[in-house]
Amino acid sequence: MSVKLPQTVSAKSQWADIDLGGNQSLKLLIGRPTFAQQVTVLAAQSTAEFIESRINASVANWQGVVDDAGEPVPFNLPSLQALFATYPQALARVNAAVIDVWITHPEDLEKNLPTPPANGGTETTAETAVSTASSPSTPSSPDEPVPAKSSAP
Repeated sequence: MSVKLPQTVSAKSQWADIDLGGNQSLKLLIGRPTFAQQVTVLAAQSTAEFIESRINASVANWQGVVDDAGEPVPFNLPSLQALFATYPQALARVNAAVIDVWITHPEDLEKNLPTPPANGGTETTAETAVSTASSPSTPSSPDEPVPAKSSAP
């Protein structure tokens, strides 16, 4: 039995303007792919396959791409490859826009990541964790020098 995941992106997808230079531009609907799609992207065997897979998993639609007759071209992988063949500079610009969405989506960043329990204690959040111990090798202020480590037993 084989399964296939449909191309989907997060509900927080956003339109990105891609300037190709020479008065040429397009808009891409970019979002974070699902976890399964990200795993597929990371399993790529080459850099080119990785970039193509990441773009294909992240871009859901486009605007401003037309054929020779001036008709809108639907977004799909062969059309995207044709765009890159016609406008080689588009690959780097589309990839940069996709990377920006993959890295900067704030809803994916947890405000209160748990810290591991110390000595079997309870978990605390980064926001509520307060250190009560002072380390002799850590200065208490930016101007205080770090003490040299002693080599004495």
